[in-house]
Amino acid sequence: MTTTTANLSNTNIESTTIRPSEFSSDVRPHPVRSATQNQSPRGREQSPSSAKSINTRPVVAIPAGVELPATSKGEADAMAVWLSFLLCLTEQTPERREYGHWINIHSEANRQLLGGDYRPRIIAMRAARIIETNDRYSTGRPGTAVFPKSYRISDEYRTGHTELRELVTKPARKKLAKSMEPNAENLGATGMHFFRQFENFSLSDDAYKDKALTRSPWSAANLSRWSHGYSFAIRCVYGRYHSILTQTPRVARKYLRYKRAADLSIVDVSAAQPLIIGFLAAHDITTFRRLSHSIIHKLVSAPLLSYVAGFLVSSVPADVQKWIDLCQRREIYRYFWEAIQSSPEPAWVEMRKKKGPQKGQIHPVDLRTQSERSFKRGSLIPLFDQIDATLRSPVFQIVQRDFPTIAKWVLDTKRNGHETTACLCQRLESHLMIDGCGEVLRRQHADEPVQPIHDAILCRSGFAPVAHGIIAEQFSRIGLYPQITTKSA
Repeated sequence: MTTTTANLSNTNIESTTIRPSEFSSDVRPHPVRSATQNQSPRGREQSPSSAKSINTRPVVAIPAGVELPATSKGEADAMAVWLSFLLCLTEQTPERREYGHWINIHSEANRQLLGGDYRPRIIAMRAARIIETNDRYSTGRPGTAVFPKSYRISDEYRTGHTELRELVTKPARKKLAKSMEPNAENLGATGMHFFRQFENFSLSDDAYKDKALTRSPWSAANLSRWSHGYSFAIRCVYGRYHSILTQTPRVARKYLRYKRAADLSIVDVSAAQPLIIGFLAAHDITTFRRLSHSIIHKLVSAPLLSYVAGFLVSSVPADVQKWIDLCQRREIYRYFWEAIQSSPEPAWVEMRKKKGPQKGQIHPVDLRTQSERSFKRGSLIPLFDQIDATLRSPVFQIVQRDFPTIAKWVLDTKRNGHETTACLCQRLESHLMIDGCGEVLRRQHADEPVQPIHDAILCRSGFAPVAHGIIAEQFSRIGLYPQITTKSA
């Protein structure tokens, strides 16, 4: 097993390889290894229990079964490094893994990995049906966002199964070695602090025996990274901190361990996303420019405590007051569940099967048949969907009826792309949790091992009350008072 990280402008991603069937009962965490260790012959997969150095050439993980359409060893190496990079990006979200959502890659990253004349190599991989490309891009003309061309691994190879390919040319090995360094410019002081603290954490041996985790190629790949001590970190364009931990399935969190044998807890903001939606709607913040000018400037440039008076719930529309109140009392999900239960008509939605032979297929579901717990997981997802899907959603129709200001904000944010709704929430969340809480942790508790998981913090159980207070203070600075829960990891 091996790993590569890519340090490309705002990107610093990791890739690994493992198949779930290769986990055995004797798997144990390994110490951190360098890029030239843990090697494997070309095209051969390797399990954590058998990962030993057999030569000195680095390898990268690429989708299993791929035959690279290269005319030279150097070209094959370049394609392998780029394809490993795309695989890493694919691993980041379930939408990319399962449904093939497009992944933007800047031309500068393509040049760095594939060489200056990268286009023929992209075309060759597309012709071989290894990848698919979307040639739409924007240079940022008035009224449009800037975005590069996008790519995805084809359905045939986007399975989670991978194999190792040895890099035989020196230029490729040099690029790989350089790319493995964390991007301090991207991460900033707080992100680098979190990155260094990650070495304090691991998964217990029981995680590698849990069939619920190892049966999935994607989660098995995540376990493999943990088992070999590899780490990566990136702050995306919306400020979120991504790492191995943020990609680790929730069901694996019970196996998290601190190296000094202390108990771990996760301090979590309840109903964080709907609460942030309420805040943004109250301020009519529908674009990144407006968010930056009205909120972020005050958060990062001015004394934060002076801004508390800048947001008073009593000064916003009554429906937004009610929304925020429900969020702060952890009752927002129950509100919608009860509204659906009381409906005399079926509340049909389309859902994808997550298990079984029909996995991935769309089928109709009456939300009235969902338990409150199942309903909570997907109840507000339609707010972040494309406009037509949002308008069809029975949940959004309740939002329009009971919370018209919130509904208007949701639709207004989608004018420049439906993804803007979620990205605005992520931007504000990251400023609160990373730039706010993270900076306090770095400055005042530098020796305390902590890790962010988006709107939560992983820490020692003994430190949980302190983490709770730090989170509460950051939210209070913009006039929000969420319930914050602490659970054993």
